[in-house]
Amino acid sequence: MRKNIKGSFRLHQSTTTTIGKIITYILLIFFSSIFVIPLLWMISTSLKDPSLIFVNPPVWIPPEITLDNFRSGLRLMLPSFQTLFSNTIIVTLLIVFGSLFSSSIVGFAFATFPARGKNILFLLVLTTLMIPPQVTLLPQFVFFNRLGWRNTWYPLFVPHFFAMPFFVFMFRQFFASIPRELFDSAEIDGCSPFGLYWRIALPLAKPAFATAGIFAFLGGWNDLLTPLVYLSDMKKFTLSLGLANFQSTSWTYLQYLMPMALLAVIPIIILLFFAQKYFVQGVVTSGIKG
Repeated sequence: MRKNIKGSFRLHQSTTTTIGKIITYILLIFFSSIFVIPLLWMISTSLKDPSLIFVNPPVWIPPEITLDNFRSGLRLMLPSFQTLFSNTIIVTLLIVFGSLFSSSIVGFAFATFPARGKNILFLLVLTTLMIPPQVTLLPQFVFFNRLGWRNTWYPLFVPHFFAMPFFVFMFRQFFASIPRELFDSAEIDGCSPFGLYWRIALPLAKPAFATAGIFAFLGGWNDLLTPLVYLSDMKKFTLSLGLANFQSTSWTYLQYLMPMALLAVIPIIILLFFAQKYFVQGVVTSGIKG
């Protein structure tokens, strides 16, 4: 009797678990399709004849794949796509380097060195996350304009060399999870404070750097507001601003706009595809210790 009860209970538990997994997968597929369908439509529009774009019902898989839309879009873009791409690469790499270097040092200091009022200061840093960037946009513009940085790339990447609050929080959480004994033994051997960061903490923080690097890359690559405010010379435009300018002049020609948008998205897809393991690992390990 007891065996039958245990067997039926296990069967019921197994059935409940299976149903829960099925529901979870259905929900994941549904919500994932919300984000994937626009990307698939952009790819489809880029590769099919313009006459098939607005037909009803939509043609998702074109009968003939053509690359003429890419050639015409590259020819019509002003400035050239190569110029926009190289500008974006330079600015984004500077943003990533500045954000990782400055934020990791500040986060390491908060996590490692004892000081009076450190927690209060860290709390003040976190409160800046609640300030919308639009609030500080005008005073920053006045400040950078007086420095003569208008129509230059400096306002786009220089602020990132002074630590970003979200990355400071992320690095602080990660470095706080490293055993303090490692730093104590290194200090006994005569290691300097910067040596603790460079020789001990830095080699262990690859997941955190990968995660913060992805966020910084996405933020710099997709940023439209900052280039729009400060840049007026088209030769200095980034991809996001160049695409916005192209859209304002050729918005009715989706067969040309979609291929250019697709080319701008491809580097992000490649980055996330190869770095997703480090991204997940960094998110998990950064929240181990408060």
